[in-house]
Amino acid sequence: MGQLSLKGVVKRFGNQTVLHGLDLDIRDGEFLVFVGPSGCGKSTLLRIIAGLEDLSEGQILLDGQPIHDQPPAERGTAMVFQNYALYPHMTVADNMGFALRMAGVSKPQIREQVLQAAKSLQLENLLERLPKELSGGQRQRVAIGRAIVRNPQLFLFDEPLSNLDAALRVQMRIEITRLHQALNNTMIYVTHDQVEAMTMGQRIALFNGGKIEQVGEPLTLYNAPKNEFVAGFMGTPRINFLPVKVDAVAKALLIQGQPMHGQLSEPWPWSLASAAVKIGVRPEHWALGPPGQGLPGKLALVEHLGDAVYLHVQLAGASDMTCVKLSVSSQHFDQGENLWLLPDLQRAVWFDASQNRLPL
Repeated sequence: MGQLSLKGVVKRFGNQTVLHGLDLDIRDGEFLVFVGPSGCGKSTLLRIIAGLEDLSEGQILLDGQPIHDQPPAERGTAMVFQNYALYPHMTVADNMGFALRMAGVSKPQIREQVLQAAKSLQLENLLERLPKELSGGQRQRVAIGRAIVRNPQLFLFDEPLSNLDAALRVQMRIEITRLHQALNNTMIYVTHDQVEAMTMGQRIALFNGGKIEQVGEPLTLYNAPKNEFVAGFMGTPRINFLPVKVDAVAKALLIQGQPMHGQLSEPWPWSLASAAVKIGVRPEHWALGPPGQGLPGKLALVEHLGDAVYLHVQLAGASDMTCVKLSVSSQHFDQGENLWLLPDLQRAVWFDASQNRLPL
């Protein structure tokens, strides 16, 4: 079992409060990702769960039992850090079995548990090597193996892929996901990379300023964000925000002063005519229109990514550039040319003056 409950968790450093009364329930066997910008409190919370930081207020319950007053070694958790923290003079096998040896486990049992963990991580042929003889990805697998042999109720990962290059990060994302499927242990994974969060997490907890903005499945945060912060953080390239005026008389929407006719299905809440409304349109939810139809703009930059093209367009009257993602085609684009953009208003996300999503 590995069901974790956080109740009113507060953390202060002196007079500064960095975690503001967090409540969160993590299911047994779940892979939950803490994601958010730097300094939002996600790693601090992970260290509190592990017992590496003291709790200022609140409770941490594992399978219904309080663990916030217990020493780290007795909490039933194992942590994998951003830096590998391997003993350079020890072999892979000795590094993986060190915690068991300190706990007084017999040598035959240590060998059995180390070998079992090594097989799951494809490290059987590396057990006699020293850390200096390993690649970055292999070292990180050893660090994960050191956690596995302890057979914890709860795995804690603190940005474990940050020191790897892009190709290795992709590979390790797959390996950690497969490891979770094989072990079925509860895992909490901290990252600032929303791509890792989207591809790895069964659920995501998005942090901002020491608070949790939204918890849910990755596609829920992507398609139904609670507010503008969630919408802007999830997705690469980021969502495009545009102010909208609702003309109830003409039954039209005005975006950047341009009317958008015939793109909305009825019934439509025309009562928003008196409200300050903003829409978020993701880069993949735009189309190019013929001249005179849509929002006029000038192409500022073209990015070719092989399977897609990103167009960065300066719309007339807009302060920020709008990003449009198109599938690769034979169409040629020239920097500085004039374009007309059509937003897919059926897939747009709508926000009120308080930056909260309107449930339309």
